[in-house]
Amino acid sequence: MGGLALTGSVELNALSQFQRTLATTMEAAGIGHHIHKRFNPHVSLLYCQQHVVREPIAPIRWRVDELVLIESLVGRSKHIDLGKWPLQSRQMGFSDW
Repeated sequence: MGGLALTGSVELNALSQFQRTLATTMEAAGIGHHIHKRFNPHVSLLYCQQHVVREPIAPIRWRVDELVLIESLVGRSKHIDLGKWPLQSRQMGFSDW
């Protein structure tokens, strides 16, 4: 299956470090059994059968105001919000990661 996704074109070291720290903390709490070690930050826009040609676009920025923990029921197209936490330190745009 193909699709269309937004991905970063520069190294996202801070975001990758955040993911590793979060994964380690979740594993220590006993809830990390579904954590994937390979991390590919992206925003899925479309799933389809055809191949979509990779094409660069102008940078996109948005403000991140909260962290949301979501349980994804794989294969069932259902997502459950488990918790929300406002971000209180310096707000970062996606491209800041």
